[in-house]
Amino acid sequence: MTGRRIPAVISGRSCCRHAFTLVECLVVLAIIALLIAIVVPAVQMAREAGRRAQCANNLRQFGLALANYASTVGSFPLGYGGQGYSAHAALLPYMDQKPLYDALNFDVGSSFFPPPENWTVAVLTPGTFLCPSDTQPQFNQGIGFTSYAGNRGVGVQKYGYNGVFSGPFESPIKPSGINDGLSNTVAISEWLFGPANPLVRDARRSVFKTIPPLDQPEEFDRFAEACHNIDLRTAPTNAPFRGMNWLFGEFNFSLYNHTLSPNDHSCTNGSGFQTGAWTATSLHPGGVNAAFADGHVRFVKDSTERNLWRALGSRNGGEAISWEW
Repeated sequence: MTGRRIPAVISGRSCCRHAFTLVECLVVLAIIALLIAIVVPAVQMAREAGRRAQCANNLRQFGLALANYASTVGSFPLGYGGQGYSAHAALLPYMDQKPLYDALNFDVGSSFFPPPENWTVAVLTPGTFLCPSDTQPQFNQGIGFTSYAGNRGVGVQKYGYNGVFSGPFESPIKPSGINDGLSNTVAISEWLFGPANPLVRDARRSVFKTIPPLDQPEEFDRFAEACHNIDLRTAPTNAPFRGMNWLFGEFNFSLYNHTLSPNDHSCTNGSGFQTGAWTATSLHPGGVNAAFADGHVRFVKDSTERNLWRALGSRNGGEAISWEW
């Protein structure tokens, strides 16, 4: 019986498959690109949500430490303590960092650069001091950084040091001294590290310099507007080391104020640090985290009206706070 040959063509179709056409390839690539465009931002948003949550948790640790400190000592720590040390230094034993606290020599003064006696502590950065959205210090001199700063009030030139952390030569603030209510007064918020290059003009990281200085009490609102509207292209910059040296209890190092709303500009008032605007900033879309004096943490939007933010920064302004914000 002779074998039968199988024809090469069955029912008019070739036995061999053709390659994809150019149009088919383009369609597939377009679908892949669309999926990437949808998935990648969603993944990034999910990651940032996790970082924001961790940042808020760090602030809760600060809030708990403040409460425990106040319960033990009877007051909140000084913003500028003996020899210039920060509230961060005072809170170390209440944040599981007692070995660091015990290693500090508080008999030598703290300043822009830590004294040699405290260098081994100054170069360290406890994990709870860093927001995971901004973990790399921009301006690094080998000194520890902090993403979190204590509230020193609304503006020194008009209101004095009316935040939770008192100024130099003042008595520490007791919880009973927060007349506006612990739940209505911000204790600690966050900021972005200063830029690596002092010549960089970054709207949120840089500290600008207003010219001329507007440092009289009656010029406070004019200064705030000058900083808010400052020309980022031409304004001189100042103090590129924001967040550096958490041991030092001073603006730009471990203290901020409520002169301007979250994520607005920061400015020295002429060359004046004390009368400057040291603004809460973050990389979280839409606002900043803030720990209140009662320990609760809340996300405060950029759109928060300036006077409301100032009211939240004052311990004794007597303002009526609406919780609809």
